[in-house]
Amino acid sequence: MNYILISETNDPYFNIATEEYLLKNFSDNFLFIYRNETSVIVGKHQNVFAEVNLMDVWKQNIPIVRRITGGGTVYHDLSNVNFSFVETGEKGKLIDFKKYLTPVIGFLKTIGIDAVIGEKNELKVGGAKVSGNAEHVYRNRLVHHGTLLFDANLNKLRSILNPSSANYVDFSVKSNRSKVANIKPLLKERMTIEDFIAEFVSFYKDAFDYSTSFKLQMGDRKTIQKLKSSKYLTWEWNFGYSPDFTIEKEVVVSNGVLNFKADVKKGVMTAVNIRANSEEMSEISRILQDNLEETTFMPDSISYQLNEVSKGLPENFTDDFIKELFG
Repeated sequence: MNYILISETNDPYFNIATEEYLLKNFSDNFLFIYRNETSVIVGKHQNVFAEVNLMDVWKQNIPIVRRITGGGTVYHDLSNVNFSFVETGEKGKLIDFKKYLTPVIGFLKTIGIDAVIGEKNELKVGGAKVSGNAEHVYRNRLVHHGTLLFDANLNKLRSILNPSSANYVDFSVKSNRSKVANIKPLLKERMTIEDFIAEFVSFYKDAFDYSTSFKLQMGDRKTIQKLKSSKYLTWEWNFGYSPDFTIEKEVVVSNGVLNFKADVKKGVMTAVNIRANSEEMSEISRILQDNLEETTFMPDSISYQLNEVSKGLPENFTDDFIKELFG
């Protein structure tokens, strides 16, 4: 059976968990459509620390969720539409981006948008990316999911997905930064995001055999909630799953310059080496080295740790240090 499921929540943790649940617990095919509150969704094999502006995320309390598919980091908000095809097929022949993107191109054409498939399996309109896509195989099942930038906050997208990645040394999958655009300004006729979703659903009902609505039952929700809590809400999955890396950065503060280097394993600094450019900074570098090892490499963790040993550090040093380290 081919089902259409439209999420009733904007919780990114729940929606990403739902994709895995549909993939691993059914033999039916699904078209799953959802919108998330402002959040960052990273690829399974990515280094979240090198992909995301962690200062912005920390200050704005924006959720970061690691998905089970590969590919790059994407930004979600309520003006971004997400679609997932979860289907059963023949082993060895499941990965097929063109199969799923060609109909999406057909849908966009019905509303006056001419899109093409790019080199990274993204959809482009006039050279700008409007949709990123990724896939994952589980046994004889596949999830293909993609974004459709309808009227997303592109300024926030650019800010959040703009880290100082040149300072990170690792072997993770890197995101392909592209010029992006929203679909709404390209439309000839006015359309709300609700209209857009309704048209998308109608297109698949008419053109394909996705005609039966599916509702999550209480048992489904409980299982998804459990998966959300045990996996998608955890530090170990969203951050600690990142490949090991080394961060090297010249940190300029009002008192001087610190050459900061740390090895990070599973999100935790296992070796910290800090060199000072002056005698005045030498004591500060010693305090940092003594207290940052075995601390998670996150602004809030470093802030908490240094505030605990604030004696010996200049006034406002911690805030300046973190801003420069993650800026």
